[in-house]
Amino acid sequence: MKTKTSTANPFYDYIQWDLYSDQSETETTTLYYGYHYYELYGHYDLETDFAFDFFKSNFELLRYLVHATTTAYEIASVINFLVNIPHLLILLQRELRTNLVYVIMIGICLCDLAHSLGVMAHKAVVSEMFFPIELCYYGQPYIVVILAITSRSLQVFSRRCAAFLALFIAAFRAFSVIFPMSSSVNFLMKGKSAILVVLSFSIVSGAWGMYYFVSSKIETVLECNPIEPGYRTTYDPYRFVTGEQWEKTFRYVNGHISVSVSFIYIFATAALVIALYQAKKRRKGLKNDKPNNTSGLILMMAVSLFLSEATYGALFIFIYYYNDFQDQLILEDFEVLALIFSMINSTTHFIICVFMSSQYRDTIKRMVGWKEKQKMDNVKNLIVVESSAHPSTAHTSKTSNDSKKTF
Repeated sequence: MKTKTSTANPFYDYIQWDLYSDQSETETTTLYYGYHYYELYGHYDLETDFAFDFFKSNFELLRYLVHATTTAYEIASVINFLVNIPHLLILLQRELRTNLVYVIMIGICLCDLAHSLGVMAHKAVVSEMFFPIELCYYGQPYIVVILAITSRSLQVFSRRCAAFLALFIAAFRAFSVIFPMSSSVNFLMKGKSAILVVLSFSIVSGAWGMYYFVSSKIETVLECNPIEPGYRTTYDPYRFVTGEQWEKTFRYVNGHISVSVSFIYIFATAALVIALYQAKKRRKGLKNDKPNNTSGLILMMAVSLFLSEATYGALFIFIYYYNDFQDQLILEDFEVLALIFSMINSTTHFIICVFMSSQYRDTIKRMVGWKEKQKMDNVKNLIVVESSAHPSTAHTSKTSNDSKKTF
């Protein structure tokens, strides 16, 4: 790893300006001990610095990987949306929406859908599905920029809210097993209490996402093509100003929140496993001792969410400590890799519910009519068995009916 020397703003064209002009008329985002590089040395450093030689020697390969993972992320958002729509419809059924765990899972599902919708809407506009976008290297139509910021804000909101809700499920389950007679457990088990929990976390996470949206800066682009000075699009192009100090700090804090949530999850699930083991020992030998599928569901969700949140948080904490290196720009682009884990985590919720919850499976059977058909088959089988077991009764009934006939 190399020591940082200096760097130039990658979004600024210094060649078009006098390098010795007044510093107030130029643009740079790089600070050294409170001073701009220009103030220290009288000129801008045009050399691009890398903290790791690997990033420098494999720059083109990494750019290709970023493009590939971005495409995979967009495809994953569509799959996640298609999977979570039926998942939401199942969770909204009467037999599930009265259970605290499933009510909170409705909130998680809505967060996942919001995340996917933001990505899909932005991709649809950028792909010119609704209107053409003219060539401009440095800017885009205002609506595209707004959608990009909205998509990121929804991503921030949905990830925080879904993580907090999933953590609450695990913590509550552990608490309810350890203290089954607690009045707090009885209060929270009610459906209305679960709705209150979802709304509370939604408001907090919504404020966090709104802070990102409001703090984002949009500026007008004056030049679209450096090769053709004066070239303009028919509309005013804009760009989302990235890399500012507030955004770096925001991502750093957001990364710490993600890592903290993932490790608290470890303690919550560990407490749950221990409590379940002790409860199983107490129930040992009872005839009604049955496996707790809901607890298995929560454990599987915990593993899935830990991988998603820990990867996401660690990435942004790592990025923060390599500020102003060219590596930082590459690592920021690899955010989509962590977001793919998030999409996988969201998609697995439906699969986990199907395999781990008998109540969830019974609800699906009822919705597709399988359960009613099974009941009818059982009734028919019972009639056949009764007829086989008591043939004389059937014959007597037939004789009795024949005797009632009049000629």
